[in-house]
Amino acid sequence: MFDTEKFIKEVQSRECIWNANIDEYNDRELRRKAWEDIGSIMYEGWEGFGENKKNHKMEELRNKWKHLRDYFVREKNKTDNLKYKVEVGEVKKRKTPFLDMLSFLEILRGTKRRTSNIQARATSPESNNSIIIEENNNYSVLNVERSLNTNAKSNENDSTPFQECFLKYMNILEQNNKDPHLNFLLSILPEMRTMNERQLFEFKFEIMKLIKTINYS
Repeated sequence: MFDTEKFIKEVQSRECIWNANIDEYNDRELRRKAWEDIGSIMYEGWEGFGENKKNHKMEELRNKWKHLRDYFVREKNKTDNLKYKVEVGEVKKRKTPFLDMLSFLEILRGTKRRTSNIQARATSPESNNSIIIEENNNYSVLNVERSLNTNAKSNENDSTPFQECFLKYMNILEQNNKDPHLNFLLSILPEMRTMNERQLFEFKFEIMKLIKTINYS
């Protein structure tokens, strides 16, 4: 049986694998050597493996680590989003195995989680209506704030082309938010924004390799 706790400890002790804030993270050879070291610890008979088998086992380890890292981010985001429910006793404590052991990844999330990454305001002079588009770490939210001028008469039929455009956008966004696949892609967007250009290239390359493996193997 694979010893996940031991695996996490070995990864933690090799920052070049997981800490994107240090220069060593961009050293491909150093990272490969780190995975080889972990492979020799996690698998018996490692020295007797051929090159292809070693590469296959290292790929398995990298995939295991990606799943653990994504699990940590997902669970921490759930915790952040449901804090208010915990305070009023509406959420029962869930079992989250390995979450404490993965807490060293917290430094990659920053000292304070931003509740929104993008905020754009557009104001219509005719009706003094303001429309705010916010995108938080998990999904996009369209929040429309209307502050009508009390000295002006409003008519529901007197909408401007600008307002109609945003109403159409709202409908499209609402439909998209019901798509679980789109929601998953949006959930990893915050992680992508922490990557530099080289890391993004590697991320996209690995995604395309995975798609090829699943669809054409």
